[in-house]
Amino acid sequence: DLGADMTALVKDPDGIIHQIRADNYLGQNYGRVTAIFEDRIDLVELIPNGVGGWNEKPASIALADQ
Repeated sequence: DLGADMTALVKDPDGIIHQIRADNYLGQNYGRVTAIFEDRIDLVELIPNGVGGWNEKPASIALADQ
């Protein structure tokens, strides 16, 4: 699985650094990390559908070159 074995270091708003892997959760919408690449983290977020349920929405977080 391409991107499934990668890890990333992510700094949270409090300045704490976390090591992130696939299947970890990230972000405000219960985002589950699906893959990590050199330039982005792919995840699936749960978004309320307005009628008491949830929809899955794919999303990506671009990673800055450091």
